[in-house]
Amino acid sequence: MIPNAHSLSIINNPSRPKNEQAAHAERLGYYAQAKRLWEQVIVESKKDSLLRHYASIRRAFCESAIKNGYKRPELRL
Repeated sequence: MIPNAHSLSIINNPSRPKNEQAAHAERLGYYAQAKRLWEQVIVESKKDSLLRHYASIRRAFCESAIKNGYKRPELRL
């Protein structure tokens, strides 16, 4: 999936839920931005323990992807 203006507007749209923004950023391969958004989801989801747990798993994946230079197969050029 090649990012286009619409894809980037989903990530940067403050009216969308943070978890949607983070998932979309992760799908596009923007792991640093996705990690920051997942961290915000963790902080904001104080009462929803399942969402907080899921967000912590996704944040850990993004952190690992950044550290290891992971690129999604369809995004490799």
